Amino acid sequence: MTDNYTVWNLVTILNETRGTLAGAELRNLDLTGINFNDVPLSFNVGTKYINTIFNFSKLSGRQFNSQLHLDKINCITYNKTGTHIYTASEDGSVKQWSVLKGECTNTFISGDSHIFSVSACPNSPKILSTSSNGIITQWCLITGKCIHSFDGIFINKTDRVKKNKPENDIARYFYQIPKAIYSPSGKTIISTSDNGTIHEWNAKDGIFIKSYPGSGSLISSFKFDKDGQKILSSYNDGTIKEWSTKTGEPLQLYPVQKVKVTDVTYSPDFKKFLSFSADSTIKEWDLETGNSNTILELPKDEIPTSITRIDLTGSLCYNRTGDKILVTIKNLFTIEISLISNNEYLIEESNKLLHATYCPNFNRIVFSYSDGSIKEIDYSNRKQTLFIKGGYSEIITKPFYVKNSLLATPNHGTIHEWSSLYGKCLKTFNFKKEISGEIKSTNYNCHENKTLSVLTNGTVLETSNKTGNLIRVLQLEKQTISCASYSKNGKYILTGTKEGHLVEWFDRNNSNYREIIKGSKKIYSAYYSPDQDRIIVGYAKSIEEIFTSTGELIKEYKSKKIEDSRKFYVYSPSGESKNLIRLPQKGANSYIEKSTFSPNGKFILWNDDDTTHIINSKSHRILKSFNNNIFGICQELFRHDDDRILTLNKKIREWSVTENKYRGKNHNISNTAEFILYNPSCNKVLIKYLNYLQEIELASGNILKSFFPQTGLVVHGLDFKNLHPDSVFTEEEKNRLRRYGAIFDDQDELEWNQAVEDAYGDMEEE
Repeated sequence: MTDNYTVWNLVTILNETRGTLAGAELRNLDLTGINFNDVPLSFNVGTKYINTIFNFSKLSGRQFNSQLHLDKINCITYNKTGTHIYTASEDGSVKQWSVLKGECTNTFISGDSHIFSVSACPNSPKILSTSSNGIITQWCLITGKCIHSFDGIFINKTDRVKKNKPENDIARYFYQIPKAIYSPSGKTIISTSDNGTIHEWNAKDGIFIKSYPGSGSLISSFKFDKDGQKILSSYNDGTIKEWSTKTGEPLQLYPVQKVKVTDVTYSPDFKKFLSFSADSTIKEWDLETGNSNTILELPKDEIPTSITRIDLTGSLCYNRTGDKILVTIKNLFTIEISLISNNEYLIEESNKLLHATYCPNFNRIVFSYSDGSIKEIDYSNRKQTLFIKGGYSEIITKPFYVKNSLLATPNHGTIHEWSSLYGKCLKTFNFKKEISGEIKSTNYNCHENKTLSVLTNGTVLETSNKTGNLIRVLQLEKQTISCASYSKNGKYILTGTKEGHLVEWFDRNNSNYREIIKGSKKIYSAYYSPDQDRIIVGYAKSIEEIFTSTGELIKEYKSKKIEDSRKFYVYSPSGESKNLIRLPQKGANSYIEKSTFSPNGKFILWNDDDTTHIINSKSHRILKSFNNNIFGICQELFRHDDDRILTLNKKIREWSVTENKYRGKNHNISNTAEFILYNPSCNKVLIKYLNYLQEIELASGNILKSFFPQTGLVVHGLDFKNLHPDSVFTEEEKNRLRRYGAIFDDQDELEWNQAVEDAYGDMEEE
């Protein structure tokens, strides 16, 4: 077996030259030094897959599975010496990162719960994490195993019964987000609770010691002083308190702020402390006198209109000498302020920025971001010393079924096609090289098995779902495309632009297009009628029906009593356009978010704020209105016989239109669900969450499959059965790769072949 730097160099050059390793024969090699994540190792044409051959080569699971966080980072901190960084994420893991190597050296998994905080023990190889189910866990950094865990919300079962609090994790998640830190000696732990009370625990065995009574308001931040004799805490009601750890009694209550205090921290000499309030005010307090002075208050013009002042969340820390402070405002920026000159210095600016803190020796600053990324810079020259790209991927478009497979679109330029029967990813369409924007919407052509993807940069990609190949890129000079749709026969494409132009594309030659409308109003949607003779165009405050051939106006429909309504209009199956004029309802600011027809055209379905209305398409009479907490609606909310519709309001239910009542069972699901739709047989429901999909059985509510789009895995049908015996893959790494079609044993091969046959068995080869 060859084992030298030459192997790494040759494989790297091969990948960079070809853009893929699919089809490469990498036999009898030691490949353990190469990162294969985000490297295409499989390519398919129809049902045929061309894969990299790794026979008798030495590999490890870490080379394929992203070591990155797959969700946002909630907490980031250094160890005492600054050699390692610890991150806590909503993906249910805590990770240890080597600053020197720039790689993950340990991962601590906490099951299905989100992790909200992590704290490093100052004098022992341990870390502490808290999760969304209220459990506090200590981990051993040497073995990577849990030392012990305990319930940080409720002290005992009697306490739970007495307070009549829910047992299930979903309710606990929304009720309380616990935090916990070690004392300077590492002998005790303090944590938050459900009513603003601070609990103290023995770090050795997790035994409860005492409580620091709260007032009912949740704790936003708390810190130990240098010797662990005092605790400084802030609360959502604007209260700031200092406590004695010896007696458990408050030593000082500081003047109540007008709004929530999001963070407090002691100065290096422990004679002062800083506070950040949600009204963007930073104050420095004298611990002895209780007096304060305002250091900074952000002017209103520096805050984006999308962020209200009451929503601002900030964190603070002093430098070593206490003459400067680091201020981070979530989703905005990090600045350093000199307390002597009062000058401000911009350090980092990003709408994904979450946290920032100094290294223990204060020569570096580390940042965390909502996509799971980590960045470290040198304090003296502001140059980047470490960057770890996050693997968080939101599903931002509506998933849809195609036969027995479904497509989901993450936001990083990748489309995944899944087998809904076997839960395996069959294809990955990666367009990162072709695009500079993110996918914001998709439109499917069932006749030719193609997909249109509208990008945020104003271009459109047309791709083949058979081969995964990019067919063409649609773009217009000095025009930004805002929407795209296929004709019924799939031969024509309609695009609307931000500048108000409506363009029809035909053939595969990008020069073969014609402008139907040259307007000035942004086009939000455009659809052909089933016979393709007419087009219905949606603007901000109206829709227009026009002739396809000439662009001549047939009819205009205007919204009444709405100043800025965005509408989505479609044709009914019969080809008749419907005038969906807004009907009277509560709230002057309500508007139609999206509207569509039922499969047979009998009913109109539309959203008005958080209310969904079912309307008779002939009489326009409202048949039913109900709360429906979904982001947008689609035809697949209706059963194919037009009789039942899915509703989502903390639970999934079916409403019978003909019987005018709910039918079947109610299924409780997480409040974070965003979208639901029937499968083609209407016996299952697909649920869209922010970054994954879940399919449940409608009759029982049982979870059948979960789909987790992940960055960088292109291993469809890749054979790992004949690797070198020294290859190391954990069971968790194998399972993650199996979801993307990797084969480790005969059973994997059987399931993969069945999934491919089921999805593409009747497909004509190209």
